[in-house]
Amino acid sequence: MERKYRILIAEDDAIISETLKDYVEELGHTVIGIVSDMKEAEPYLDKQPDFVF
Repeated sequence: MERKYRILIAEDDAIISETLKDYVEELGHTVIGIVSDMKEAEPYLDKQPDFVF
């Protein structure tokens, strides 16, 4: 069984972040949030993402 990852996307360009989200979900992983800077990311860190892009 393949592992599914929980991913946080940190990107200030909306087109890039949505494209990353589409790719990640197409691969079967979960995007727990999309943020544009570190201040916005802090609450998501409590959700313990496996990766931050």
